[in-house]
Amino acid sequence: MNNRANNFKKNIAIVGAGAFGREVLCHIRDCENENNLANKVKYIFLDDNFPKNSKLMDCEVLKIKNFTFSDYNVIVSIGSSTSRSDIVKSLPDNINYSTFVHPSVIFSDNILIDEGSIVSPGCIFTTNIAVGKHAHFNLHVTVGHDTKIGNFFSAAPGVNISGNCNIGNNVYIGTGAAIKQGITIVDNVTIGMGAIVVKDILEEGTYIGNPSRRL
Repeated sequence: MNNRANNFKKNIAIVGAGAFGREVLCHIRDCENENNLANKVKYIFLDDNFPKNSKLMDCEVLKIKNFTFSDYNVIVSIGSSTSRSDIVKSLPDNINYSTFVHPSVIFSDNILIDEGSIVSPGCIFTTNIAVGKHAHFNLHVTVGHDTKIGNFFSAAPGVNISGNCNIGNNVYIGTGAAIKQGITIVDNVTIGMGAIVVKDILEEGTYIGNPSRRL
């Protein structure tokens, strides 16, 4: 999928009405005036943890079960990489997932973002970067040149990823963490807030500190 792939031609269902889901709705509404779409696109939340007939931020909150997905583009806004992966696996195969890139994001050349991913305000991507499906980049994340990032990736606010990194699937990087140039990170890794990764991470688990170490 190409870099700026926002699709506002259909109504939008945000799966997950938690904190990040509400932020994503705000980011999408930022684009209404730019696209002259105010009051033309319907937004809803899908979340089984809310009571029936709930409303949130002037939007209905509906149950996932028996929902008619064909009428909506879908964004899964679950913060946890593992939970997001489980949700996507549980949903029907024929869903039309949207990729959302906020208009404030800076992209240079050859940026590929796959379906279902979210890039929040203030992010910067340099050049030759490939991102997998259902990845999340929170506020002010930077990604350096020639980096590859897998599916169900999560970067909390202020993460800095240097160039030539290779990051696997289901990786979560906490707020303010930094990844040194040329680092490889395998699947199923959590990197704690403020951690500094200076060596390859070749074993799944949780890593904290400066320099980072495995718990």
